[in-house]
Amino acid sequence: MNNTGMKLQRRNSMNVPRIVFPLMTVTVILVFHGCCDPQKTQTAEHKATVRYFLEDAWNRCDSSRFHEIISSNGSWYLGGKKYPWNPHVEAEIMVWWWKICPDYKYTLEDIFGEGDKVVVRLTFSGTPRDTLMGIPPTGKHFSTTEMQIFRFSEGKMIENWAEYDKYGMFKQLGAIRK
Repeated sequence: MNNTGMKLQRRNSMNVPRIVFPLMTVTVILVFHGCCDPQKTQTAEHKATVRYFLEDAWNRCDSSRFHEIISSNGSWYLGGKKYPWNPHVEAEIMVWWWKICPDYKYTLEDIFGEGDKVVVRLTFSGTPRDTLMGIPPTGKHFSTTEMQIFRFSEGKMIENWAEYDKYGMFKQLGAIRK
């Protein structure tokens, strides 16, 4: 009995309301089935790696972690051609861009991922201070769009397909007349 003189009805052996057990079951199902889906978790990790690669490493010209995130035997595709891709090659490309455009910057516009692939739509910009693809420095700033697809294997980026608006960049730099 309680202090009002009414008899308490014991709900179960632990005196826990009956609603608690079904809620616990639903929670366990959600945690182990939906919330912790290994593929979703892996895709989220891949997206975080690509975000780090573009927004942190490239925007700071910092290749110190490339060996952790880029495979040593990858492939890079640009303009329909296939090139070898690894941490060393990527560092050389990054240093080349930064030497020419000390204000080089990636701006991530969209990022999508599914399975072992991550797709990004981004803008990259800079002001060439040295010859860029045969174009002498003009002091003009460019900003152009790019799309990249990254494929992961064993937790590292192993393939990268990239396409950017070279025509738009050349036009902004004055290499193409209107």
